[in-house]
Amino acid sequence: MLESELKTKSMVKSLLDSTAIALIFGESGCGKTFFALDLALHIAGGLEWFGRRVTKGRVVYVATEAGRSIRNRVAAFAQEKASDQTEFDFVAVVSPIDLCHLGGKEDDVDRLIAAVGSADLIVIDTVSRALAGGNENGPDDMGSFVTAIDRLREKLNCAVIEVHHVGKNASLGARGHSLLHCAVDTEIRIERRVGGISVATVIKQRDVPGGVEIAFKLRQVLLGEDQDGDPVTSCVVAPSDWVPEAKKKELPAQAKEALMILNQALGKKGKRRSVGGLEVKAVEVEVWREHMEKSGLFPVFRSAWSRCLKALRADNHIGLQDGWVWATEPLPE
Repeated sequence: MLESELKTKSMVKSLLDSTAIALIFGESGCGKTFFALDLALHIAGGLEWFGRRVTKGRVVYVATEAGRSIRNRVAAFAQEKASDQTEFDFVAVVSPIDLCHLGGKEDDVDRLIAAVGSADLIVIDTVSRALAGGNENGPDDMGSFVTAIDRLREKLNCAVIEVHHVGKNASLGARGHSLLHCAVDTEIRIERRVGGISVATVIKQRDVPGGVEIAFKLRQVLLGEDQDGDPVTSCVVAPSDWVPEAKKKELPAQAKEALMILNQALGKKGKRRSVGGLEVKAVEVEVWREHMEKSGLFPVFRSAWSRCLKALRADNHIGLQDGWVWATEPLPE
């Protein structure tokens, strides 16, 4: 095996590889946009981020939702976190963009590539705005969006971060068709917990176990005054030493049954595997799926499989890597 196959260049150590596709999602008001922007600006400035080594790169932030207000957010970051010697390689795109309706002689993917020229990281904030009216629950429109992201990554040889919302049932994870979830390498859920602390949890990471938690709060920054003498403010991400426990969520009945069947399969056919330096007992995903289907507990199996997989992954009850699955904790009573 070649050395280049053994070593993967990372933008953020143990979190974001140089050509990874990452999804950051959470409810409104949880701080996901500030979190994504904070990560992007640390990369643009080559600054260590939450104790992790960072490789400096050119960042293009597509602010389809924040629009021009991103200027104040960048100014607050520069005021609070950068020194006079810090040089940022950062570009913000504040015009609308359509990453859903592709085709024709030229589409917005081509226009974006031509406009930015080069990038090491592109942030799409948010997925729903970039769909430009497309149906996020439909396989065709979400498939087009995934294709657009793949084209950006391939043409620019860069990493891509997508910022998205949760659905009505937060336990099921990011909103929209499962094609989006399947296409990402890293998935980070952000939730607001007690005391105004937000916690970012890595729930999917292709090469290392998930479950890493990063706690932060938003600190208000005074930037100056407007023409009426009123204060102009924004916020920056501030690390928190306290990580509040997540409120325990009741698993749906079918998800509990699916987890029970996984544990049974692990008992019968589980094999020891090394995952990110940890040893786990795992089975192939297809083995688990076959056990579930043969159990007869899921009348409409295809939709039940999708729901159970999403619910169990959203709360980190299972781990997935290279077609293998394992339970991350004892079966809940």
